[in-house]
Amino acid sequence: IKLIIAGSPDYSNPSSISLDYLQRVIKKNKNIEWLGEVKDIKEVWRRSHIAVLPSRREGLPKSLLEAAAAGRPIIATDVPGCREIAIDGINAVTVKVDNVKELSEAIIYLYKDQITREQFGIKSREMVESDMSEDSVNKKTIEIYKELLV
Repeated sequence: IKLIIAGSPDYSNPSSISLDYLQRVIKKNKNIEWLGEVKDIKEVWRRSHIAVLPSRREGLPKSLLEAAAAGRPIIATDVPGCREIAIDGINAVTVKVDNVKELSEAIIYLYKDQITREQFGIKSREMVESDMSEDSVNKKTIEIYKELLV
């Protein structure tokens, strides 16, 4: 298993890991490739089989939206924001916050189960195309505005 990390720690988030810590972990483990900031996220998803976001809190994470749009299965913590795109047993495996054992088991499970990976990836893509497309979001937004005007 090779872990590819794109992006950087969220310095505005006090619960985010530090850059120092991230660099120490990467130095100890040759199976981790840290790309830093990435301009071509499509290339990252072409090289990846699973999206993993072990977050303590989120809005609606763009990284998971991008992964779903690319048809990737998801592993995410069961927190608001992630729950809206990572649906346990449908397109994702969700885990408890800070539960490293559960997270590693989820990664190994999807790594070993190609059929589930493929099914979850298909569902991820379908969710983005139906419920989260720009047209769908725009229509829902306009409906809310119309209801508020009445």
